[in-house]
Amino acid sequence: MKRLDLLFLCLALLAPLACRSPVGQGVPLPASDPRPQHLMEGLSAQAPMRTALQGAARLSIDAKDLSFNRPQRMAVEKPGRLRVEVLGLFDQVAALVVTRDRSFQFFDARTGRIEEGPADPEILWRVARIDLSPEEAVALILGSPSGQEGFRVAEAMAFPDGRIAFSRLDDRDIPRERYVFDELGRLVEIQRVSESGDLIWRARYSDFRTVDRQGGEKVSFAFDVRLDFPRVEAQAKLAFKQVGLPDALPDALFELPQHVGTRAELTSDLQRTVGVGS
Repeated sequence: MKRLDLLFLCLALLAPLACRSPVGQGVPLPASDPRPQHLMEGLSAQAPMRTALQGAARLSIDAKDLSFNRPQRMAVEKPGRLRVEVLGLFDQVAALVVTRDRSFQFFDARTGRIEEGPADPEILWRVARIDLSPEEAVALILGSPSGQEGFRVAEAMAFPDGRIAFSRLDDRDIPRERYVFDELGRLVEIQRVSESGDLIWRARYSDFRTVDRQGGEKVSFAFDVRLDFPRVEAQAKLAFKQVGLPDALPDALFELPQHVGTRAELTSDLQRTVGVGS
């Protein structure tokens, strides 16, 4: 066999091995490694710069009984204030849901129907197939989830691309959270797990861009947020187009106008008061 043919044969035989090389394999970190704790502290330090958001985004939802892909205007504020406006063909408000002070209001412009009541943890699932409480949704949208109290770091791994991943265990040594940070210390994935070990939800962050806050600080913010809800077989994707990070938002954003006589008056009032992401 010619030398050149032998070289090609060797490369062909080695190619499958190269594909299976441990490029993405993590290296376990000792319990004394300070990086996981430093990353959690850095996440907490970012919280004061991620208290509220106004933005424009496209929300896609894929569930067994709902397929949805529409532009939105959005306002959120910790701990659980949320306003999501579903926009129609000409940017008019087609539907609106708001949560505040453990209560919710929902407006459907097609029918003029207004629904309101206490905001239990499943309200977002009922209206939008989002398997999160309002507080969880606000924290994940802001990219600033809080770790559960009393958990400890375990199963930490370092990856060749600079990522650090680790779990957090409860007082019975059951893994209940999973975090992944990239080489720049940015949160790129978080998972929440039930006591029985089932994945409740997973959030993944990408497309980081710099957002200037009102106080002059610069925040690296994920414009692409993907949410998986395995226990209800649903997924959601939030692709931001515009993001503002104010310190706080006016109360009026989180409640429907009161004492409006007709559906047309209510719709008109909504158009004047939104201004979210515009």
